[in-house]
Amino acid sequence: MLRNLAEAASVFGGNLYGNPENPVNNVLIDSRLVQSGDLFIAIRGKNRDGHLFVDEVLQKGGNAVVSKNEWDSGVIVVNNTITSLQKAAGIIRKNKISSRIVAVTGSSGKTTTREMIFASLKKSNLKAVGTTGNLNNHLGLPLTILNLDEDADVVVLELGMNHTGELAFLGSITMPDITLITNIGRAHIEFFKTHDEIAHAKSELLMETQRGGLCLIPSGEQILVDVAEEVPLVIRSIGEDGDLWFEKKDGEYCLQPGGEKLVLQVRGKHNAANAVFAVATAEALGIDRMTALDGISTFTGITGRGEVLNTGFFTILDESYNANPDSMLACLEELMEYNEPRVAVLGDMLELGDESLKFHREILSRADLLDLRFLILVGSLFREASDVLQNTEFRLYDTAEQAQDRVRELMKQGDTILVKGSHSISLDKVVTGLQEEA
Repeated sequence: MLRNLAEAASVFGGNLYGNPENPVNNVLIDSRLVQSGDLFIAIRGKNRDGHLFVDEVLQKGGNAVVSKNEWDSGVIVVNNTITSLQKAAGIIRKNKISSRIVAVTGSSGKTTTREMIFASLKKSNLKAVGTTGNLNNHLGLPLTILNLDEDADVVVLELGMNHTGELAFLGSITMPDITLITNIGRAHIEFFKTHDEIAHAKSELLMETQRGGLCLIPSGEQILVDVAEEVPLVIRSIGEDGDLWFEKKDGEYCLQPGGEKLVLQVRGKHNAANAVFAVATAEALGIDRMTALDGISTFTGITGRGEVLNTGFFTILDESYNANPDSMLACLEELMEYNEPRVAVLGDMLELGDESLKFHREILSRADLLDLRFLILVGSLFREASDVLQNTEFRLYDTAEQAQDRVRELMKQGDTILVKGSHSISLDKVVTGLQEEA
């Protein structure tokens, strides 16, 4: 997106020391990934200062944006590298991106819905680019924008948040044409005490959407409707009693109105709901429904977020990337769509505030009714909440490493195993161990 160092210095608002005609390839914050012609942003973090790696970057033939005037060539000196990165992304979005921009947020399902949107467009003639991995925050979003292909037709950007004001800020950079809010759930409720507070925080993105643009919002969320009408935006509600929803008939999901079959390689009502949002997005971009559904039928899940791993001995539902009460309950319901025997490995859910223990007990009360072969619980919160279990055999572990060894011993051929917990609990190690065991 950036042609050369002269343009980079202009949008970053810094002083250039080096050849202004030097081309710029990728913009990065990880020095290990830098290649010749890349632009490295030296970020000062809590544990490490990117300025320590500038010499290494320059030796590779890269360039750098820095806040220290310690180099005489190959650098752009700014006051603050983070704010300059964000400013640069905003300028590029405003002046150089003509693609239609779709912004995706929500309490859960953001990444899955984002990838389903890409899938829904796969069989169209539209070129779609956007967020990859977990680049959805105050650093990842600007990096994504600065590295976009200029010839894309559609840009799909994921925006995350856990505090008031974050979506307003990210939205001011993104300026989306279409905003999609998957749901208002209980993720990050440590910082938002009520459902309405979470809804207001999500609505910040609606206020940054282009006037007259489209919003796709969950049905029944009046706060979102009120804000969208005030902007004003075109509103399409998704879900029961909305403009587009799904129904389950004879074990299959169908879109309504219309009755088209939703063919999904990932199970669960939550994934069907994500697919409806993806279809609605594709339709808004001019793609006919059957083409969108055909594309979505190829989606197989994402590592750590609903990927189904058939090992030949047992099946793993890999939901190890993150967890909150709503997504945990949804995944337990998904587990019930598989044949017995069924097993769950659950890790603590974090950022739930004062009612954290109540939420963990809610999860275990539900799990206790599901006739699981056994439960593995990892973390102090589930340990404390385990007193509600009456019918299910369970084992308690403090760390994923401890659970990893024990789970491998307990698995039997034919088991279906759900693995889900907050990211820092590191249940991906359990998934890896199960795959090795298989």
